[in-house]
Amino acid sequence: MSKLAPQTALQAIKGVLIVGHPSMQNKLLAALLERRLGSRCVVATLDEPGWPQHSAESVALLDIGLSVDEQIDTHMMTLGGDALVTAIALFNADRDVSSARLLRWPKFKGLFHRDTSEEQLLKGVQAISNNDWWVPRKMLTDYVEDTRPARHLQAGDDPSLTPKELQSLRLMSDGASNADIARSLNVSPHTVKTHIYNLFRKIKVTNRVQAASWAMKNLEPMTRDGK
Repeated sequence: MSKLAPQTALQAIKGVLIVGHPSMQNKLLAALLERRLGSRCVVATLDEPGWPQHSAESVALLDIGLSVDEQIDTHMMTLGGDALVTAIALFNADRDVSSARLLRWPKFKGLFHRDTSEEQLLKGVQAISNNDWWVPRKMLTDYVEDTRPARHLQAGDDPSLTPKELQSLRLMSDGASNADIARSLNVSPHTVKTHIYNLFRKIKVTNRVQAASWAMKNLEPMTRDGK
């Protein structure tokens, strides 16, 4: 991994749990995350006695560099059942990793390929800690294509989104974070969370990927004036 200048330190986040082999690479990654993100970082394996070895809310980074599909599913299930793990991201992933398999896990929030830069990894972990997604655009596109046969909006089935909820949905579908949406709508982050909660309930989805998929299937493209 390339070395970054110390003055580019990022905002402190929750704890980080690196799940994988206790290799030199993972130990160095843990040290980097602690130094750059100001968060305690633990390296552990799912086979360790007494798992989990952490005592605070954490973002879990699962090393799948040497894992087969069945192992990934088992590890995702184990991490998903850990109440202290708030989100899960995979790293050291191949380019052809299956998006459909990963997106069905409720706590899955991010994916980092083998060639992800150090800077992008740090930004991604921080975004995931803030409850944002960090996945390749192709993964989202593939997911939408895979689920396209799902029903379209029917007459009389209008979820009646408010203008602000609709704007929030469009911005979120374009990859905007809650902070980005708040700036665009000139509202507080708390108000954005309320808009997102309400629109999720109205369109019957539970996460941003599902919301983006719904928007691509049911919303007309924006005109030049943004409406």
